[in-house]
Amino acid sequence: MKLKTSSATFEKPIRHQHLDELYRELDAIHWGWKLIASCANWMMLAGFVVLPSAFDDDESKFRVDSKVLRACAVALLLTGYITTGMLCYTFKNILFQVEAIFLYTVSPKLRFMGH
Repeated sequence: MKLKTSSATFEKPIRHQHLDELYRELDAIHWGWKLIASCANWMMLAGFVVLPSAFDDDESKFRVDSKVLRACAVALLLTGYITTGMLCYTFKNILFQVEAIFLYTVSPKLRFMGH
């Protein structure tokens, strides 16, 4: 890939990794980061579960105000998205991103969209 600037052309090196290197990098990631990724995914799922009930017309079903439910849902969603974004930026291992973040982040949302 060549990047052009005003006066010179620079080549950006593309680094190819073998699968065993990726798995070694994945094993080197501390279990705490994987736990944080899992918690962030659960926060996003909880936000998607709470959010539709916050817009229900019958407010007599809930003990709390719908504005509080909306605030909780938005807080859960934002915290989950920010955490997963920071993890993706911090860890460039594609296996960690797929296994710990994207697989659990995308699949529940696709299930809810089908209903």
